[in-house]
Amino acid sequence: PLPAHRPLHARPERRKPQPPCQGLLPPPHRGP
Repeated sequence: PLPAHRPLHARPERRKPQPPCQGLLPPPHRGP
């Protein structure tokens, strides 16, 4: 669906380096 020569438009999160563990996995201190 998206052009392969335009990876920047298809990945807006690539412009801002965000920690994947902040939204994908819960904090370690919030577990047990």
